[in-house]
Amino acid sequence: MDHRRKDLRFWFSAIICLTLAGCGIFPTSKPSIDQSPTTTPTSGGGVVLIDPAGHPCEGVSGTLEIQILVGPSEVVGMTPFSLGEIPFDVLDEDGVYPIEGGGQLESYSDVLSAAWGTYTVTFEGDLVAAGECISTGDVAVLNLSVEMTGEQNIEIVFDGVQTNFPWSGTSQIEATLPVEDGAQQEGEGWILILHLN
Repeated sequence: MDHRRKDLRFWFSAIICLTLAGCGIFPTSKPSIDQSPTTTPTSGGGVVLIDPAGHPCEGVSGTLEIQILVGPSEVVGMTPFSLGEIPFDVLDEDGVYPIEGGGQLESYSDVLSAAWGTYTVTFEGDLVAAGECISTGDVAVLNLSVEMTGEQNIEIVFDGVQTNFPWSGTSQIEATLPVEDGAQQEGEGWILILHLN
């Protein structure tokens, strides 16, 4: 009976220690990344150098999927999206991690036919991604600037009369995405989705 009480007290104490994360079993703070490498002795008498954890932006690469609303098509009930993919890499330039990438938007063409005539949208564009990967602790984010250079034409045929509204120019999208597969951000007329390699 006395033996059972000792066992019960032991398990009760163990449960309290584990649920309160006390008893010196778990470290109370993470080691700093800036610590110098630790040496571990080996049986051969030499040492093995253990490098500290790498920067969370190192080696990050992937694809930015972008969807652009081609307008002003919503006035006739169309919501055409042009899709594109921007392959990108995070470089390492002496502790600074710039983002570099580029790609094309798919050529887009759509026609709305109605009793009054037709409304045709065509669009094509190129994309360049730039910015920087930054981190706080072990969490990294991509501060992105996506520049789109494109050409668009709206052709309206109304009662047999054709009118064109061409546009060409450059627009900019600013976004901040956590370095997590599937992270996304959207703004007026655009959606950006991160796919990591």
